[in-house]
Amino acid sequence: QAAGGQSSGGVTTAILLSIIALTTGGFVPLVPRVCHRFGVRRTYVVAMLMTACVWAALGVLEFAGLVSVTILYLSGIVLGGVMAATTVLKPLYSRVFLGGAGMSVSYARQSFISGFAWVVGALIGGVLIAQFGPGWPLVVNAVLFLPLAYTVGRSSTGDEPKLEERGHRMKGALRACVRDHPAIRDAMLVGSCAILLVGPMSSMVVPLVDSLESFPAAGAGLLMAAIGLGRVGTPAVVSRMGRRMTPIAGAMLAYGLSGALLIVLAVSSMVFTGVAEVVVWCMLAAAFGVGRFSGRAFVVGAGLDSVNEDERVVAMTSLILVALLTTPLGLLLWGV
Repeated sequence: QAAGGQSSGGVTTAILLSIIALTTGGFVPLVPRVCHRFGVRRTYVVAMLMTACVWAALGVLEFAGLVSVTILYLSGIVLGGVMAATTVLKPLYSRVFLGGAGMSVSYARQSFISGFAWVVGALIGGVLIAQFGPGWPLVVNAVLFLPLAYTVGRSSTGDEPKLEERGHRMKGALRACVRDHPAIRDAMLVGSCAILLVGPMSSMVVPLVDSLESFPAAGAGLLMAAIGLGRVGTPAVVSRMGRRMTPIAGAMLAYGLSGALLIVLAVSSMVFTGVAEVVVWCMLAAAFGVGRFSGRAFVVGAGLDSVNEDERVVAMTSLILVALLTTPLGLLLWGV
């Protein structure tokens, strides 16, 4: 936002996130092949450590006053490359460590934990940025990758997600996975629509809040914390809805309610100002967080629960690839 300037920060943010998404999408098909060569656990640990290095380097450059739009875009390319592995493998390790009757439940449990972290991180990050600028939050972000990398690195080989033998022939494996499993195709369609229409809300909070004059300086942190607080409620919603409907139906309902909340959010900005606007936005953002991440859990569950254990890396790769190709369209639409 600072590098892009007040007038074009939203577009700059959208371009940066689009670069990350497109680069990640370009490297995602290679993840199963890399996992076959080096192992799933080692691939995930190295990717997390490389991600931490990029964030730390950005923090150091920020301290030196050397961060520019060009540097940000270049870092986005590097981040996109290493995030390909973490994006694909994180949900699979959530199943290993968090368990659950199905992938929707284990992913919802991950959202519960991430929701608390999001609340704390958003509030602390907002204060740190307001007081000290973005340098320290970047460094802290880098450090926070280390405990997870250590935990995964110390896990046993038996905890490693299984890989299908044909996974290294990636193009054929992806085509076969999508062709043979209609549930994956349904998950791709629903997930792509959600990413285009409601997903950018979470990523575009900073430029969105900066356009609201009555919001406080740490308003983005407050709004992100509210979304994270709603994310905490994901397991309860997914568990209850999952007993009454299929994952795809649950995803469509959750995403539909999220879209309706965005309409209410837009209308409320025309009615309320000052403290009332902040309070209403935070309340609606919390409800949005519940719907947004419940829908995501259902989409992942719909895709991965329909395949065998050793096909899940390839299935997750398929879902992530389509999602990442859709992400830039949604980001640029919201950015403009």
